[in-house]
Amino acid sequence: MENADLLVEAVRNSLEAGAGDILLRIDRCCGMADVVVSDDSPADIVDDAFSPGVSSKGPGRGRGLFLVREASEGRCGLEKKDGRSVLHFSVVLDGSLKNLSSTVPVLFNAFPHLVVEVLEDGIPLYSLDGRSLEEDGISAETAIGMNRLEGLTEEKEKRSRQYGKADFRSASSD
Repeated sequence: MENADLLVEAVRNSLEAGAGDILLRIDRCCGMADVVVSDDSPADIVDDAFSPGVSSKGPGRGRGLFLVREASEGRCGLEKKDGRSVLHFSVVLDGSLKNLSSTVPVLFNAFPHLVVEVLEDGIPLYSLDGRSLEEDGISAETAIGMNRLEGLTEEKEKRSRQYGKADFRSASSD
């Protein structure tokens, strides 16, 4: 399973828990990707949330967090913080997280009001807000919208590499 699939599982987990507001933060650093998914879901955190088949959403539904634990080799956690559920995990940086252009449209298709923040070594590179994209007429619900979103993400990835971390504001302000 590619790490990008874990992002989809994490967002899906938030959706199934009843979240209306989801923030996905990906920090690429030192050959690793540190991922944080924060949401406003009302679901309680269960003690063994990372065990197979365990879920606050009913029996047999707990596949996603188990996959996260396996892929992260146990470098993961889940907590309630300031009224939000916060899932965090670290995985070895693979091609699917080095270039997010094919993954981001899938995430926005699953949850149009998602906010995605991409960082490198803790420094913000760019951010995509589903509500702002929607206002700009970019929707992942159509093939044209998916292509536009993929192109936008590719451009932001390219600019973040081109400008480098020192000029991250220029790369992320478009």
